[in-house]
Amino acid sequence: MKKNIFLGILSMGILAQNQLAAEEQPLALKNAQSLELVGAINKNPVEFALNEPMEFSFTLECKEGAVTNNFDVVVRRRGDDGISETKRFPIKVGETIKYTTSIAVPGFVDVRAHVEGEGNIRLKKKVEYWGGKHTYDVLSPMGAGAAISELKQAVPEPADFDEYWAKEKAKLGDVPVKAEMVLVKTNSVGKLVYEVKVDSPTERPVTGYLLIEPNAKPGTLSATVDFQGYGCGKQWIQEWQTDKITFSINAHGFDLGKDNQYYAEFNKSIMSNGHGYAMDPEQNSDRDTAYFHDMLLRVLRALEFVKTLPEWDGKNLTVSGGSQGGLQSVWAAAHDSDVSKCRIGIVWCCDIGSQTVPNVLRSWHPQWVEALGYYDAVNHAKRINCPVEFDRIGLGDYTCSPHSNAVLYNSLNVPVKAKWATGSEHGYVAPWAKYYETNRE
Repeated sequence: MKKNIFLGILSMGILAQNQLAAEEQPLALKNAQSLELVGAINKNPVEFALNEPMEFSFTLECKEGAVTNNFDVVVRRRGDDGISETKRFPIKVGETIKYTTSIAVPGFVDVRAHVEGEGNIRLKKKVEYWGGKHTYDVLSPMGAGAAISELKQAVPEPADFDEYWAKEKAKLGDVPVKAEMVLVKTNSVGKLVYEVKVDSPTERPVTGYLLIEPNAKPGTLSATVDFQGYGCGKQWIQEWQTDKITFSINAHGFDLGKDNQYYAEFNKSIMSNGHGYAMDPEQNSDRDTAYFHDMLLRVLRALEFVKTLPEWDGKNLTVSGGSQGGLQSVWAAAHDSDVSKCRIGIVWCCDIGSQTVPNVLRSWHPQWVEALGYYDAVNHAKRINCPVEFDRIGLGDYTCSPHSNAVLYNSLNVPVKAKWATGSEHGYVAPWAKYYETNRE
């Protein structure tokens, strides 16, 4: 009882202390939610030449209210040249500071700025992305690249890449495309939603949700297979679809519609040697035991299933996804010649072997081992025969870096379009973000 009383008094004391601190905060910190540090650059950020000045500017804006405090903008520069520096600039609302840099080797610079108030306290605010609210710095994630067409993958593909995947894909033929489809509901836009499980020559089946227009005639509907980002939380039924037929699968083949405890236990079950799935270098050192192995085969089985649907028109088949979903989309387009378009963004696991190259800024990738060459998006992308579109490559994204995505872009031998975004990390995209397009026929 005494312990509970003590904890209650302690909690009230902390609350009172936090309230007092909030009251004593300078106006700058109270109004941080209204502040925006808007970044800009003097030209298309992926069209610089070596040693050409990259002129960044940062303007402090206030969406509402009056903020007259003095602030500092702290600019941190890193690059694929191994050079780092940090500079501090005084600023007030409505003012702009400029920062100029360059790079002497093909590659990217990561230039990000944040705002600090009195006592060098970073200003924070709430931002929304991927369906949730996050506490974030008043931040401007910028970047640029020079001579990026010269970027190539760091480690050559395995010599037996095609032979290996021909052997593995043959296993799909050993298991018939047999699916269980359970009608779950009609969604808010009138599409039929099915819970689907498809047999696969892997430890677990393909599972996901199929959305399809009702009463469609045979051979009349285009189709898209959507793939998801990293994680293994509950797969929700989407109230939208990207195509007339949309099959959205999870990467793992887990059961659908379970409670949160099931997915928490599932997540634990697919960890390896204390690493999250697909991240264990020991497991990844064998191309047959790597977590990606079964994931890739399930991707191909999902396509096979969609092509059995009588409503599919037999010609329009898109694959799409971002991050891990982008990786899976690249696999799909590389190994199924019926794919007619590949729509991707912020793609994960491109040029994983660049970890072996000094100075190249790292992505959040599994630790490089040679067997990962069989799964690297770059090696699969060379084999794609349909147009590819990158919806977004974040110039401030170091989960899936612009360098790694540029190598992927360069490896494609098909028409390709890309949107390179300033003001973009992996999940967070600033409201002022600007997209710059590149195209190659």
